[in-house]
Amino acid sequence: MQTRKYQWKKKEVDQPTSLHLAKELNVSKVISEILVARGIHDFDSAQNYFRPNETQFQDGFLMKGMDVSVERLNKAISNRLRCGWNMFSCYDGSVFKISKSQSFVLPTSSRN
Repeated sequence: MQTRKYQWKKKEVDQPTSLHLAKELNVSKVISEILVARGIHDFDSAQNYFRPNETQFQDGFLMKGMDVSVERLNKAISNRLRCGWNMFSCYDGSVFKISKSQSFVLPTSSRN
């Protein structure tokens, strides 16, 4: 049997809150425990978590270099240039990476 290098550490949550949320949302106990561990304790906060509105998002232009990136992409789109990407992303502690550059032509929008 293979031994694991890392061990999951389960955050302790308030069980009555978790059980109440599981019933209120009609989800499993495991899902409700994850939500409670993230600070979601009732239907309204769960709805905001799963269906956020645009006022809850930060301005993307607060990120360093965003204005330069947008300008570069707009130029590539208007000139039908080929683009290559190396994408590194982190969402909720899970890191994934696309390590090969993929070349493609950026499409033009057909929306007005």
